[in-house]
Amino acid sequence: MRLPSLLGEEPDRRLEARGYGAEGLSLTLIAPIQPQVQGEGELLPLASPEWLAALNRINGREGDKAAVFDAVLAAIDAPAAYAQVRRQGQIVAGAYAATFDGWLCLEAVATDPAWRGRGLAGEVVSALMAWGAAQGARAAGLQVQADNEAGLRLYRRLGFKRELYRYHYRRQPA
Repeated sequence: MRLPSLLGEEPDRRLEARGYGAEGLSLTLIAPIQPQVQGEGELLPLASPEWLAALNRINGREGDKAAVFDAVLAAIDAPAAYAQVRRQGQIVAGAYAATFDGWLCLEAVATDPAWRGRGLAGEVVSALMAWGAAQGARAAGLQVQADNEAGLRLYRRLGFKRELYRYHYRRQPA
């Protein structure tokens, strides 16, 4: 069960008292859209089969999990863009974003483990923020796991300094 901090502490305390374990603390961060240099991030208007396969590979999604991810993206009914960076002929970093009502929602930022630490996630996020600005977005939001230090450093460097809310999950005892 997902518990946003906006609900207050009482629902969380009741579930904890019933033996539900806590996991997956995440932060929702927002930033004003600022002029971005697009860099190496290549933008696509649709999630191509190659892009989907690469993001699923990078995130270790197979079978039903990959099919659900693909189906969710196919159902997006807002202006969206898909960013990627290639190295040695393959997609090694990617993310997507959608815009609505002046907001840019960034999702699924991922870099192949062999290519991390080289600024590639920043390239795809910057490309999507530049695209969002061109779409009229004035602010951007994303979610990141609280223990993802590299992600937090990246997002803060890109202007995501305001925390909107947190959430975590409670799992029913076995």
